[in-house]
Amino acid sequence: MTKEISPTDQNFTTFVKDIKSKILSSQYEALKAVNKALINLYWDIGKNIVQKQEQLELGLIKKIREFLAQMGTN
Repeated sequence: MTKEISPTDQNFTTFVKDIKSKILSSQYEALKAVNKALINLYWDIGKNIVQKQEQLELGLIKKIREFLAQMGTN
């Protein structure tokens, strides 16, 4: 026979709160990891653009903007 669990039971409430806390903590850690990866990606892209622009001595940012705008219309 299964024992009935009451939502007002302190052990049950503590158990559920603990599970919720673990889920929220894991979600927050995942969010931080994704944000860190995106920041690193954007930093690397920016660094590559600056290096390429110095190499070619061109208005690379303008060319990239024009190219991306053109891609958006296709």
